[in-house]
Amino acid sequence: MATLEIPLRPDLDDYQFETELDGETYQLRIAWNARALAYHLSVLDGDGETLKPGIRVVLGIPLGIRDTDARMPPGQIIAIDTAHTDVEPAFGELGRRVKLLYVEAAEL
Repeated sequence: MATLEIPLRPDLDDYQFETELDGETYQLRIAWNARALAYHLSVLDGDGETLKPGIRVVLGIPLGIRDTDARMPPGQIIAIDTAHTDVEPAFGELGRRVKLLYVEAAEL
């Protein structure tokens, strides 16, 4: 039972990687949208099937919280500002100033 930091690549504008959340393998895709000036997170299952596409990364709000798909991770992904500026992340700040944390289901 823990809160885990999701490893991110601030130098890339669009990438996908596997991670384990609550004992299950998921794929996460992080994409910078230059038009919206925002990061978006997509959650895929271990086989690459999209479960939730394009969740806008917003500070302090659990991402995908309204989703009722039982295939989604049972915990919560949340973006936190380590500098406490309360400014949404600009390109290159996700993984540096702004971290994505996963709160395991047992902690909720």
